[in-house]
Amino acid sequence: MAEPTTKTTTRIAEVAALRVNGSSWDTIAKQYGYKNRDTAFRTLTRMHKDLWRAEYETARALYLDEIEAEASLTLRQLLRSDDDRIKQQAAASLLAHCAKLRAQKIELTGADGGPVVKVYAGVDDTRV
Repeated sequence: MAEPTTKTTTRIAEVAALRVNGSSWDTIAKQYGYKNRDTAFRTLTRMHKDLWRAEYETARALYLDEIEAEASLTLRQLLRSDDDRIKQQAAASLLAHCAKLRAQKIELTGADGGPVVKVYAGVDDTRV
């Protein structure tokens, strides 16, 4: 099978990010001007399975990072609450999360086996 074009690669990355963020196939098809979602994307994702999986996992990792950042920010704001019970629960949640992260010691690698930074290179807010 021929290598996907830059346009195809970009489209797959955009669609993966939209799917991970909760957009339906129908919504995505309309956004790109397609009347039939099956023709538009099922064929594309089947033709380029490996690329689709890699881009989907990259988008998913970015999405989970965003959720984690938002949750951490919320908990940190709750540490400043006037209610001692809320402060204690927020602190306990943050400490438990930090302990879990330290215990995992995950080595992040991209689809190409290189550091995850290479996977994210060139990804800006418009693609995510």
